[in-house]
Amino acid sequence: MADEERLRGELYAAFKNRALMYWHVFAELRRALGEPQAMGLLSRAIEARGREIGKQFARYAPSDLAGLRDAFVGGVPDQGRMFAPRVERCDASGLDITLERCPLKDAWHEAGVPEADIATLCRVAGRVDNGYGLENDEQGAVVQVCDSPAGGWAAIWPSRYCSKRTKSTPRWCSASSRRRRLAGSCSTPAWCPSTSWAGSATAAPTSP
Repeated sequence: MADEERLRGELYAAFKNRALMYWHVFAELRRALGEPQAMGLLSRAIEARGREIGKQFARYAPSDLAGLRDAFVGGVPDQGRMFAPRVERCDASGLDITLERCPLKDAWHEAGVPEADIATLCRVAGRVDNGYGLENDEQGAVVQVCDSPAGGWAAIWPSRYCSKRTKSTPRWCSASSRRRRLAGSCSTPAWCPSTSWAGSATAAPTSP
């Protein structure tokens, strides 16, 4: 068991090192050439390596999607825990797999890489382009990066409405609405923390 934990630690350390190398290479390229060229160069390098790795899955083309699913998911390190793949769909029409974790992003956060740069690195690392002109619904697709609200919570959740300084009913909640809420039948937005309707101090929510 001790050897297994040691090997697991070394595995995650190797991925952390890979993430930080991406970051430093990107930062140096950006400093020398500007961000657009840096993104293009690193994206193409990652795609080239992706093509090499993808050759092992060629035997499942064109229609053995179940075999492709099993081969891909089965190859995720640490028995799948490292990227936590979730199969969304696997049928005759297509195969969709969502990776619910990313050790690279975790390493960038731990290293204190700025959020804007993490978003850029995620787009670079998630380049989707088969490069062969084949039919592919994901060709040119945008990689969605979920993060904190643009401008921060203060911009969309003003402190004078719902914050630790709120000691009274929010001014956009009428007294009658407040009474209905306390009676359990309020039609005012459900995303306002219920405690604020009673005039309590509340913290900003984690999601609207």
